[in-house]
Amino acid sequence: MPSWDRTGPSELRDLSDAWDATLRLAEPSASAAHAVDVELVNVRERDDKLDLLVRGLVRVVAATLAPLEDAMLLHGLGMVSPRGEAVVFLGESGAGKTTTAGRLPGWRRLSDDTVMVGRADGTWYCAGTPFLGKERLPTSGARAPLGGLCFLKPHAQELALTELRTAAAFAQLSRHALWFTRDKTLSEMLTDQLVSLASDISGFKLSSNLDHDLSELDWGRCRRHV
Repeated sequence: MPSWDRTGPSELRDLSDAWDATLRLAEPSASAAHAVDVELVNVRERDDKLDLLVRGLVRVVAATLAPLEDAMLLHGLGMVSPRGEAVVFLGESGAGKTTTAGRLPGWRRLSDDTVMVGRADGTWYCAGTPFLGKERLPTSGARAPLGGLCFLKPHAQELALTELRTAAAFAQLSRHALWFTRDKTLSEMLTDQLVSLASDISGFKLSSNLDHDLSELDWGRCRRHV
């Protein structure tokens, strides 16, 4: 993934070594208050990295436009339990998201790096995305009802699944939402959606280490509040 520098309220400039590009998000017009026009400018390919460039820009555009569809992109692992409900595992890079996928036998992986979480007909869902993580594991575009959010605490002495208060879950979610624009309207939409998600869906802190058996936990606690 590129490393983005916000050069202005409607422009993003890549700072990675592999390539450089500029993504400019045009201001919405009066006739289409929520429209966002995307223009790719100043593209320079270096060292055969055009595929990385395209993927990075598509991720930026998808994250920016998702709130218009009552959805968001989260940096997390999406897994579907044997009951058919999805749980999103969130954590910093190196917290063990990809490793967690292999510690849940019988669960199905949607995506190990970036998931789309949204709401349709009042029901929250989780869907896989085509954006690959470091391990480049296969992803699925399937969608499943969202049952819970788990924030990873690796290297813990004791195995525990601790429910979080809504405010704490919101604070954690805000850290893992992919967001690249300062557009006031879109930012407010995303914030409202994060508040609703934290209020409607149970959030947990998952404390564990590699010696723990995650199947011992009561995953039935991951459920909607409403």
